[in-house]
Amino acid sequence: MFPIWDDVPTKKFPLITVALIVLNSIVYLYQVSLGERFSEFIYSMGLLPFEITHHIDIFPSGPSPIYLTIFSSMFMHGSIVHLLGNMLFLWIFGNNVEDYLGRKNFVIFFLFCFLYYILDTRYAILYNTRYEIAIRCPLDILFNK
Repeated sequence: MFPIWDDVPTKKFPLITVALIVLNSIVYLYQVSLGERFSEFIYSMGLLPFEITHHIDIFPSGPSPIYLTIFSSMFMHGSIVHLLGNMLFLWIFGNNVEDYLGRKNFVIFFLFCFLYYILDTRYAILYNTRYEIAIRCPLDILFNK
C-alpha cells in the first residue's frame, strides 16, 4: 500500500523538500539523456564502497576526491519508478518533517539520515567490489528499520 497524500497541514512552504525533488529529477533526466554513456555516469558518480575503504579511484572520471561520491550518489536513481517512489515519499513525509524541524535542521537531518544509510553495514560492506548506487530517500530509514 502506497500513501498518496497526508492530511497534516504545513505552516510554511516546504522549500527544501521541493528543491530536493527538483534536484533529484534534474539529475535523473540528465542520466537518461546520456544514452549509452548512462553506465559510465553511474559508475563514476555512484558510491562504490571499495573505492572509499581502499582510497582508490576505480573510475577516474568521477568526482575528486572520491569521497564526494558519497554525496553525488544521493541524487541518482536507477529507474523512473525508483525516482517517482522516492519523490512521493519525500513529498508526503518530507514536507511535514521540514515544517516541524525548520529548513536548516531539516537539511542537517536529511544529510545525517543519508550518511547513516551509507554507513549501515547492509549497504556499505567494507570490501564490496560489487557496484552499488546508494540512492534511497533518507526518510526511508525511519520507516524500514
